[in-house]
Amino acid sequence: MLGSRAEAEDLVHDVLLEAWKRAETYDPQRASVKTWLLLRLRSRALDRLRSARVSRHVSEDDAGLANRSAPAGEEPGQGSDRARLGEKLGALPEAQRRVVELVYFDGLSAREAAERLGVPVGTIKSRLAAALDKLRRVLDIQVLPTGAEG
Repeated sequence: MLGSRAEAEDLVHDVLLEAWKRAETYDPQRASVKTWLLLRLRSRALDRLRSARVSRHVSEDDAGLANRSAPAGEEPGQGSDRARLGEKLGALPEAQRRVVELVYFDGLSAREAAERLGVPVGTIKSRLAAALDKLRRVLDIQVLPTGAEG
């Protein structure tokens, strides 16, 4: 989301420090530690993108993610993962794929994506949930139940 490994590492450092200092705000009834941290990371990444007014545009072709060049410093083997994800994104219905791109790759909130696409926020959330469910199934990603740690 941030476009650079160094920025991502900096963000992870900041979020882990914040979590350490504010550990009392964690509620195991609401989410696993992993989910709690990932939500904080995503939120802070979006904050950074908005404050810096970084604008990244995703290509409109079905394999847009696969056609992007790999970021500098990408780990070996991630290129094939990137291509696989691009292929699976391309297989999603256009409306769902576009929402995933706007929210996860352009860093827009559901409200911002709704404004851009001219649809209700609830529609964005439904399309996103459906798309993520399909991607989890086709990529065979195991989702930990709430409260599980991993």
